[in-house]
Amino acid sequence: MEIKWQIGETYETDRPADVEKGADRVKVRRNIKRETRTVDSTRRKVWVYEYANMTLAQFDTYKAQLAELESPLAKLITENNTQQLEGTAALYEELLEVKDSQQAIMEGIAAVYEKAVEERFGSLIKMCVEKDCDILGAKELLHKYNHKYWNTFRGDLLTRMKVNYDVEIISHN
Repeated sequence: MEIKWQIGETYETDRPADVEKGADRVKVRRNIKRETRTVDSTRRKVWVYEYANMTLAQFDTYKAQLAELESPLAKLITENNTQQLEGTAALYEELLEVKDSQQAIMEGIAAVYEKAVEERFGSLIKMCVEKDCDILGAKELLHKYNHKYWNTFRGDLLTRMKVNYDVEIISHN
């Protein structure tokens, strides 16, 4: 019977065990590696691996196959690939950290711009009220859709009006 390998993952802090033995079954994990994922807008570390649930007989066969790979040539190939993969993973991890730093800087710059735009927009509204300049068209809308209130509010509509605005600046890298 052929062993069926499946993909698994866990958010546990500690590295999962390669082999977990039960009374009549054995869970074997291979190719265990650590990845960083974005979950609910937060970055989390996850262990990703292949696993197989084996009978005791299948596990014995699997161990024998692994023992055949213990030849010097097989070890050399495995060690070189492992070192290369570990180096690649380290570079990738460093790249992610730099990208996170750049993202944080861009978010900080965006927050400064948001505040500046809000202040300028507030100044614009204040000047419009002082100069009785209806830049938003509120008087026109009142006259057009609520004519019965036109005579009551036309002289001081802009001073009674409260303008709410929300500025959000997003950087797309």
